[in-house]
Amino acid sequence: MKIIPRNIHLINKTQEIQESYQPYFNSIKEFHPQWNIKIYDDGEARRIVADEMPEMLETYDGYLHDIQRADLFRLIVVYLYGGFYMDLDMLSLRNMDDLCSNQVVLGEEKTMTAEECRIAGLDHQLRIANYMFGAVPRHPFLIHVINTLADMRHREIINEDDILESTGPGLLTRIYHQYKDSDLTLLLNKNRKCMKWCDTISCHFGDYAAHFHHGNWRFGSK
Repeated sequence: MKIIPRNIHLINKTQEIQESYQPYFNSIKEFHPQWNIKIYDDGEARRIVADEMPEMLETYDGYLHDIQRADLFRLIVVYLYGGFYMDLDMLSLRNMDDLCSNQVVLGEEKTMTAEECRIAGLDHQLRIANYMFGAVPRHPFLIHVINTLADMRHREIINEDDILESTGPGLLTRIYHQYKDSDLTLLLNKNRKCMKWCDTISCHFGDYAAHFHHGNWRFGSK
């Protein structure tokens, strides 16, 4: 059986980590000194898509927003090489060696109440994060997510929710609930509250990392 290789994949506009993200990057290096930690800038990300998954290049180039390309590329890079993807605003809390025996590792973003789901028009209370996940190379779950994402590439983007549901955690959530009885490992938040501003149990990757959701992609953040 395959194991998850000790790779950590990070996406940034350039190879230089901005000062505001440096503490997160340092935490990843501190807890993973023997891991291969790789930063992909815009140019390298597009080259990998063009060279190794050319069938996805039209979708990749066709997006209007950089976050859509980042959502697609994070799936592609883990699918191709295996390992863990992490957003740059993930604070590492412990080493992930013991997760490598799994086939796919996903994290609970948060669990909504039934009323919150009804108001938001969502089907699933348990939401799956795309700020961090891991898998063995070429796992069929990931290619299914990638293909579904490509099938939705013509969805009109009117607001942030359209991005969340077509390339982000909303899409991953729907597909997880279709496949959750397969070889997927889900890390739950349990009693871990957001370490930034959410007053809820949310925004973690089990015991391994916490998400500080800077949200620089959001429409009002520029």
